[in-house]
Amino acid sequence: MTCKPFRHDPGQRMLCRVRTAFPIFMPYLYAMGQSWHRAVLVHCEAISQHTRRFFFEMPELERYDFEPGQFVMMQLPIHEEEKKSRRSYSIASRPDGTNRLEFVIVQLDGGAGTAFLFNHCEVGREILISSPLGRMGLHEPIDYDVCYIATGTGIAPFRSMLHDLHHHPRPHRRLDLIFGTRTAADLLYVEEMRSLERDLEGFHYHPTLSREAVPGCRQGYVHPVYQELYGDRAGREDVMFYICGWGDMIRDARKNLLDMGFSRKQIHFESYG
Repeated sequence: MTCKPFRHDPGQRMLCRVRTAFPIFMPYLYAMGQSWHRAVLVHCEAISQHTRRFFFEMPELERYDFEPGQFVMMQLPIHEEEKKSRRSYSIASRPDGTNRLEFVIVQLDGGAGTAFLFNHCEVGREILISSPLGRMGLHEPIDYDVCYIATGTGIAPFRSMLHDLHHHPRPHRRLDLIFGTRTAADLLYVEEMRSLERDLEGFHYHPTLSREAVPGCRQGYVHPVYQELYGDRAGREDVMFYICGWGDMIRDARKNLLDMGFSRKQIHFESYG
């Protein structure tokens, strides 16, 4: 098996270019008939050393409707070919009935998309944003436990889901968010997550650091955490796993969960590398 090299930015969904050992769900990002909307950057702020929050509004829309967990394509002025100028990013905000969206994006050395967003996309700059894509959301009714596993900006779709559940309460069971980064300085939305842990019934936050020991955080990688929390649930169908982040982490997590006795239909994921 050979893999064609492909440059992509963190936060961008990875198009599958080879046959893999597992079936990979990736929406066809360049679907014909996709609608586009003019979007204006209204605010940008740093959330960690290499990561920023970007807020876009679509002035031609009164509201932008989407499901928590979805993502969009952005059309950026980075290449003459239309296809090569598109990047996809998860929506980090919840659906709130407005025309504003939030994205959390990490800068990649050599990434054309993030180079534009970080260095040339100032407040007032216009781009195009697609209608929402993806189906990695909670399935109603939520009569099962939910385990979110994320690294880096992979927390974005899960933040959207959790805030939506908090602002639009409905029956649910246990919710775990295992969020892995290298250091405490790399943690995203940490105070929000701790607040949600207090206010959202059944929600448990597990920040996990691979390169330092900090009180209140687990030390190591994300894999031992879900193995500890759900190791005794093998064979039960009342739990769903949602995974988003770097490809290596997702591959390892999927293999581990299958080895633990969970089925493929219990594992939902999106990858960006």
